Amino acid sequence: MIPVPRRSVADRTRRAALAAAAAGLHPGNPGAEAAAWSISQDAASGAPLYEFQCATCRKMSKTSEGGPLAPEVWALRHTALHPSHRSYCSVVTSFWRVALVGEEVRP
Repeated sequence: MIPVPRRSVADRTRRAALAAAAAGLHPGNPGAEAAAWSISQDAASGAPLYEFQCATCRKMSKTSEGGPLAPEVWALRHTALHPSHRSYCSVVTSFWRVALVGEEVRP
């Protein structure tokens, strides 16, 4: 079973910074004007990346850009070689871009 991590102080700080940014505040620059920000997936950076990690030995599949099929096949083969390794974590990396509302986003 994969342990669920507790939220750390750094995670709470990051969440507070995200909330401040969403509210239009500029952390570290209190004299700046409030601004409206938006976040969206960055299509220019390509498709999401997929990987699987064995929860028993922490070995990772190769990264796949075409979808999760190759990492899934890796997990099946890994379990065939190591029958007690049956739990995996799926890692999906997608790319995002933050911009001022109304700002033209450039690739």
